[in-house]
Amino acid sequence: MERWAAVCGGDEVCTYRLCGVPPVALEDARTQLQGARAICYHAGTILCASGWGDTLWRLDARTLAPVHVLPLGPGACRIIGAPHAELIYVLCEDADSVMTFSLTSAQPVMLARTGVQPRDMTLDARGHRLLIAGGAACEAQIFSVPSLRLTARVETPGLCAGAVWTGTALCTFSMTEQAAGVLCLHDAQGFIRSRREIPALPGGLCADARGVWALYWGGATYVQAGENRQTTLRLDGLNERAAILPGGTIFCQPSTPRCVLVTSRGVQTLRGGSDVCVYETN
Repeated sequence: MERWAAVCGGDEVCTYRLCGVPPVALEDARTQLQGARAICYHAGTILCASGWGDTLWRLDARTLAPVHVLPLGPGACRIIGAPHAELIYVLCEDADSVMTFSLTSAQPVMLARTGVQPRDMTLDARGHRLLIAGGAACEAQIFSVPSLRLTARVETPGLCAGAVWTGTALCTFSMTEQAAGVLCLHDAQGFIRSRREIPALPGGLCADARGVWALYWGGATYVQAGENRQTTLRLDGLNERAAILPGGTIFCQPSTPRCVLVTSRGVQTLRGGSDVCVYETN
């Protein structure tokens, strides 16, 4: 199996081969794509949402040659592949909505209102529920999929910039009126079990089985599940998205714009800056 990273931002899409542990990123292919903002690998192709014409581009995973261009909703800021190869989930920040989108018919299958300028979404490990950071609605929302039926709302202390699953519970990252971050761990009923103040403008969250990266202006903090230990990195600009790898993490910095791969070997600068996805191929 080969491990890859695809990044977008700065009006381009780029793929990197990830070699070894800790990983080194080797650029493999690059293409221009105006307004490239959100990216995912799904059913053997790379999907990238472009703000230029509100379109979805299907790209060949090896060459990045365009395969198909589809119309999409306004301000698509996040794309996640569904367990069914035909479907994807699209979060549209400018339309305050989430949709189940068919790649076959190029049409929404289901559409639901969510948040106020929603910021991010994650799919649970079983592929049954979407968790959406509701932005200025000051809440996270849980939808069953693919029907997009709203099943729960989780109140947050401020503007919800990030929300991720952490086992059976969930974690949120919010911005207070003082533009500081509050990292909260919620139980299965949505009640706050613990909270941690982070004195910086929040960007988002990224989780793995061991803990959560809280991403913010000027850095990122990794908090291990069930422990008080944390690791803090100083990073440039606002960090909004990340991808955790064996032996390292890729951070997206849209204000730069660039991505950085941080490992025990040091920091490697990559292209992109808006979004990143990591995938494996035979």
